[in-house]
Amino acid sequence: MGHSVAFHRGNGAVADRILRWATRSPFGPCAMILTDRTPRRGDMLPCPSASGRAGGVRVEDIAGAEST
Repeated sequence: MGHSVAFHRGNGAVADRILRWATRSPFGPCAMILTDRTPRRGDMLPCPSASGRAGGVRVEDIAGAEST
C-alpha cells in the first residue's frame, strides 16, 4: 500500500494559523492518505488523522485534489 500526504491550506481556526506561523509554511494541518494507486482529482480517499477539535483519531474520506 502506498502512502501520500494531504496538506491543507485555508484560513481555518486560530490553531491552524498558529501552526502555519510556527512552521513558516502556507499549510496548516496534514493527513496521511492510504491508497493502492496514485490519487487523482475527485477521488474519495481514506485519510486517518488526529484532531483535538474532532475528538481524537479518525478516518475520513476526502476528495482528491492536485498531486505533485
